[in-house]
Amino acid sequence: MSHQAPDFETKDVYGKTQHFSGSVGVSSVLVPAVAGNKISNILIKNPATNNVTTILSVAFDGGTTYLTLKRGEFAAWSPKNNTSNTPIVQVRILGSTAVTFYEIVMDFEP
Repeated sequence: MSHQAPDFETKDVYGKTQHFSGSVGVSSVLVPAVAGNKISNILIKNPATNNVTTILSVAFDGGTTYLTLKRGEFAAWSPKNNTSNTPIVQVRILGSTAVTFYEIVMDFEP
């Protein structure tokens, strides 16, 4: 009888991981700038380089509802489809000041 590695020991090697960082102002932008594959995991951080009162906001629904992050806060999520039942391929971010820094790590499905 041959032995096979249990499912929990297999590695997820499909898809890709990308890092996005920069600054956004009071006009929202999409990350990534060009829509691609479905986002399977995301980590968004309002870095300590921002002012203590600077808020970073992120929307998974194109900009209708925002999740706000204070300096040093982060959000991690495995998004599902949106309300139209289409995959989420971009998030919209918005700063509370003209220069609001952000850090984002995204996993994309193949």
